[in-house]
Amino acid sequence: MSESVPMNTPERLDFQPAPGLTRLLLRNFFYGVLTLGFYRFWARTNLRRYLWSAVRLQDEPLEYTGTGRELFLGFIIVLAVFVPVSMLYGGIQVALAGDAPALAGLDGLYFIVLLMLVAVAQFRARRYRLSRSMWRGIRAGQGGSSWAYLGRFALWLLVAIVTLGFSIPWAAADLARYRMKHTFWGSFQGDFVGTPNQLLLPIAWMWGGLVGLLGWSVYEFFTLADGMQRQIAVYKIMTGGALMPVLFIYFQMAWLRWYIDGMQLGPLRFKADFSVAALFWRLALGGLLVVIVVGGLWFAFGYAVFVVGVSNGLTHENILANPLVIIAMLLFFPIMLLCLRLAYYYLMFMPALRRVVLGVSVIGLDAAMLAQQAAPDQMRSGEGLADSFDIPL
Repeated sequence: MSESVPMNTPERLDFQPAPGLTRLLLRNFFYGVLTLGFYRFWARTNLRRYLWSAVRLQDEPLEYTGTGRELFLGFIIVLAVFVPVSMLYGGIQVALAGDAPALAGLDGLYFIVLLMLVAVAQFRARRYRLSRSMWRGIRAGQGGSSWAYLGRFALWLLVAIVTLGFSIPWAAADLARYRMKHTFWGSFQGDFVGTPNQLLLPIAWMWGGLVGLLGWSVYEFFTLADGMQRQIAVYKIMTGGALMPVLFIYFQMAWLRWYIDGMQLGPLRFKADFSVAALFWRLALGGLLVVIVVGGLWFAFGYAVFVVGVSNGLTHENILANPLVIIAMLLFFPIMLLCLRLAYYYLMFMPALRRVVLGVSVIGLDAAMLAQQAAPDQMRSGEGLADSFDIPL
C-alpha cells in the first residue's frame, strides 16, 4: 500500500472470480460420476483453489495449497475410527431390540457423541484449511488442542441444555475466543474481542420466532379435543418445524457478521458492514429460483414422459413400470443433480459469497508488511471427520 495512505484506513476485500466456474463444476461432477464419488476429495480441492483465488486484498489473491490426496488420507484415517464405533452402536441396538426405553437412551447418547464429533471436526477442519491458506506468500494456521476445545464445547452444551439455549451467545463468544487466540497469520497471533451482548438480539429473534411458530400450535394440540381442529394444530406444528431451519440460517448470518467484527490478527482488524437482512433475502430469493428452475425441469420431464407414454398406448397405471421410462428416469436423474448444483452455485452460493466478501474491510494493513513466516504446519492429512459429516467447503 502507498505510504500516503494512513495506517488505519480500511481496505475493502475484493471478489474477482476467474472465468471457468461452469467448466470446473462440470468436470468435478462428471469425474465424480465416473469414479462413483471417489473424486470428491480432488473436486473439493479444485473448488477451494478457485474460490480462494477469487478473494483479493490490495489486488493480491488468497491462495489455497491443500491437495486432494491430503483430504483422502484424512477420510481413510477417520474411517478406521468411525466404522468400528458405528458397528458397536448397531450391535448394541440389536442386543437391546424390544427395550424401548433403553433404545431411546442409546439413541440420545449416540446423538450427543455425534455432536461432539462434529465439534472436533469443525475445529480440525478449520486448522487444516488455515494451514493451507496464504496471502502474499505468508501462511495462516491454527494451534490449540482438539481435546481442550471439545471439553469447552461439551461444557457449554450442558449449560445450553439447562438454560434452554439462552447461554448460546456466551458459548459462541468463548469458543470463538479459543479458536482465534490459537489462530495466526505468519508471526501475527489472533484474538477475539466480540461480546456476547452483541448476539442477544439475534438469539432473541430466533427464540421468539421458534415460540411463535410452535408454542401456540403445541398448546392447541394438547388442549383441543380430538377432531379436525387438533389435526390442523398438527399441520401447524409441522409447518413451524419446517421453518425452524430458516430461523437458524438467519442467526448464522448474524453470527458471521459478529464473528468477522470480533476477529483480530496482531495489528489487523476486520469490519463487516454487509446487511444481514439483505443477505438473508438474497439467499431466500436464490433458493426460490433454484426450486423454480429444478422443479420446472422435473415437471417438464414428467410431462414429456406422460405424453409420450400415452401416445404409445400406455395407461396411467403402467407408465412408471415401463422399462424405457425407468431407463429415461435413471438417465435424467444425474442431469437433475447437475442442474441443481449449477443453479445452487450461480443463484445462491456465489451471489451470497460476493455480498459477504465485498462487505468486509481490513484495517491496519501497513503493519502487515511486518509479518514473518511462521513455522510450517505438520498436518499431513485432511479434514477426515469434517468430510465424513460433509461439512461444506
